[in-house]
Amino acid sequence: MRSLLALLVMLLPSLSLASPYFRMINPKHPQVAAGALFDPAGLGKTQAVTSLALVTHSTKDGSIIPEKLQPYFPPESWTPLQIGGGGNGGEYVATIGASANFLPIAQKWALHGIEKISKPESLTGLKEALVPAAGSFSLAAGPAFAFVPIRGGVMLPVSEWKGLFRWYGGAAWKF
Repeated sequence: MRSLLALLVMLLPSLSLASPYFRMINPKHPQVAAGALFDPAGLGKTQAVTSLALVTHSTKDGSIIPEKLQPYFPPESWTPLQIGGGGNGGEYVATIGASANFLPIAQKWALHGIEKISKPESLTGLKEALVPAAGSFSLAAGPAFAFVPIRGGVMLPVSEWKGLFRWYGGAAWKF
């Protein structure tokens, strides 16, 4: 755990120096997410979590995806560093991870598929609904590392905080 914290302390300043591609948290407009942590071994250990982005990237800050590929893969919005917590059944977790905004990609592929199989004048309502909006809501997913500091309502000693790999999936605001 100490090595993970040391890595985080070293990584955080370098991410902020990569600006404007990466941006540090904006207290006036925080990016929050609510979702679940999924155990790769099975759904039995799924836990609800809420997280806060510490470092973000918005499409307003450019893209590493070449323009010729952007009709197929829209510019990326993602969070390389977010922290959070939550729990389920008396076991509480603290998380650190990353997530990517996958809603624009899904919308673009669905719109492209519908345009290929339908006449130009048909399905206009569905096409309008699939046009990526500049709204603040999105769906996000990514890897997370979770610690279990509380089990059965009892705070465990730091030496017993078990580090677990999880997949995060949920809704994000202000992506």
